[in-house]
Amino acid sequence: MKNGGNFLQLEYIFKNTKGSFVLIELNQGIFCNGKIERIDEFLNICISDAILTSKSGFFFKKVERFYVRGKNIKIARIT
Repeated sequence: MKNGGNFLQLEYIFKNTKGSFVLIELNQGIFCNGKIERIDEFLNICISDAILTSKSGFFFKKVERFYVRGKNIKIARIT
Protein backbone atom coordinates (compact mmCIF):
# COMPACT_ATOMS: atom_id res chain seq x y z
CA MET A 1 0.00 0.00 0.00
CA LYS A 2 3.01 2.29 0.32
CA ASN A 3 3.25 2.78 -3.45
CA GLY A 4 -0.43 3.73 -3.63
CA GLY A 5 0.17 6.42 -1.02
CA ASN A 6 3.08 7.84 -3.01
CA PHE A 7 0.92 7.91 -6.13
CA LEU A 8 -1.79 9.88 -4.31
CA GLN A 9 0.79 12.36 -3.01
CA LEU A 10 2.16 12.87 -6.50
CA GLU A 11 -1.34 13.36 -7.91
CA TYR A 12 -2.10 15.88 -5.14
CA ILE A 13 1.07 17.84 -5.97
CA PHE A 14 0.27 17.96 -9.69
CA LYS A 15 -3.38 18.92 -9.18
CA ASN A 16 -2.37 21.86 -7.02
CA THR A 17 0.03 23.14 -9.65
CA LYS A 18 -2.43 23.79 -12.48
CA GLY A 19 -1.28 26.90 -14.29
CA SER A 20 2.33 26.37 -13.23
CA PHE A 21 5.15 25.70 -15.64
CA VAL A 22 6.51 22.18 -15.92
CA LEU A 23 9.49 20.52 -17.58
CA ILE A 24 8.91 16.86 -18.40
CA GLU A 25 11.36 14.28 -19.70
CA LEU A 26 9.63 11.45 -21.51
CA ASN A 27 10.85 7.85 -21.50
CA GLN A 28 11.98 8.34 -25.12
CA GLY A 29 14.36 11.15 -24.06
CA ILE A 30 12.24 13.99 -25.48
CA PHE A 31 11.77 17.06 -23.29
CA CYS A 32 8.55 19.06 -23.10
CA ASN A 33 8.04 22.27 -21.19
CA GLY A 34 4.99 24.46 -20.90
CA LYS A 35 2.05 25.37 -18.69
CA ILE A 36 -0.06 22.67 -17.00
CA GLU A 37 -3.61 22.94 -18.32
CA ARG A 38 -5.27 19.70 -17.17
CA ILE A 39 -4.33 16.56 -15.29
CA ASP A 40 -6.30 13.43 -14.45
CA GLU A 41 -6.04 10.59 -11.95
CA PHE A 42 -3.66 8.64 -14.23
CA LEU A 43 -1.26 11.64 -14.33
CA ASN A 44 -2.07 12.24 -17.99
CA ILE A 45 -1.17 15.90 -18.50
CA CYS A 46 -2.34 18.43 -21.06
CA ILE A 47 0.25 21.17 -21.50
CA SER A 48 -0.43 24.47 -23.27
CA ASP A 49 2.16 26.58 -25.12
CA ALA A 50 4.50 23.59 -25.13
CA ILE A 51 8.03 23.51 -26.50
CA LEU A 52 9.31 20.07 -27.48
CA THR A 53 13.03 19.40 -27.56
CA SER A 54 14.57 16.36 -29.24
CA LYS A 55 16.75 13.89 -27.39
CA SER A 56 19.86 15.36 -29.03
CA GLY A 57 18.81 18.92 -28.13
CA PHE A 58 19.23 20.20 -31.68
CA PHE A 59 15.57 20.26 -32.73
CA PHE A 60 12.79 22.33 -31.17
CA LYS A 61 9.11 22.61 -31.96
CA LYS A 62 6.50 24.88 -30.41
CA VAL A 63 2.95 23.54 -30.23
CA GLU A 64 -0.19 25.13 -28.86
CA ARG A 65 -1.24 22.07 -26.87
CA PHE A 66 0.53 18.80 -26.04
CA TYR A 67 -0.85 15.71 -24.31
CA VAL A 68 1.42 13.43 -22.25
CA ARG A 69 0.31 10.02 -21.00
CA GLY A 70 1.31 9.44 -17.40
CA LYS A 71 3.09 6.16 -18.14
CA ASN A 72 5.48 7.96 -20.52
CA ILE A 73 6.77 10.43 -17.92
CA LYS A 74 10.29 9.76 -16.71
CA ILE A 75 10.98 12.98 -14.77
CA ALA A 76 8.85 16.06 -14.08
CA ARG A 77 10.04 19.37 -12.66
CA ILE A 78 7.52 22.00 -11.62
CA THR A 79 8.60 25.64 -11.42
